[in-house]
Amino acid sequence: MIPYAYSGDDIFQKKLTALGVTMNVYEIKMYWAGMLLCPEMVPPSFALKEILLQDTESEIVFKDEKDHMEFMNLFTGLWNQITTYENSSDRYPKLSPEKKDLKFKKDKIEYILRKEMSLFNFILDLMNREQVNTLINALT
Repeated sequence: MIPYAYSGDDIFQKKLTALGVTMNVYEIKMYWAGMLLCPEMVPPSFALKEILLQDTESEIVFKDEKDHMEFMNLFTGLWNQITTYENSSDRYPKLSPEKKDLKFKKDKIEYILRKEMSLFNFILDLMNREQVNTLINALT
């Protein structure tokens, strides 16, 4: 595995599922889209803390260092892909699955629910930025 090269949505989703992460790969992408549209720079470590539920009772725990490094390579690779797409030959990063690729009713329903959750995560992150700004302004 090349360090910080994104291996694809399917591989990352398998890792998220294996770890018990509640967000799927498309929700994470939309969460990051919200972060990237904020006027101030937000480090990816902020999203990492949210995704892994750090400092909560449900915090995601890795089996070992190898498990942790595999996750971090996928996480960082996806972050790099999303933040550098403008300089690549890709038109834009794929933020959700293609509806035309869905064959079964169950998959189509899941697609609609994922779109809804993705939009929710996008808005949630924008709201978090506003709360952070309000806190920073109150402290300064």
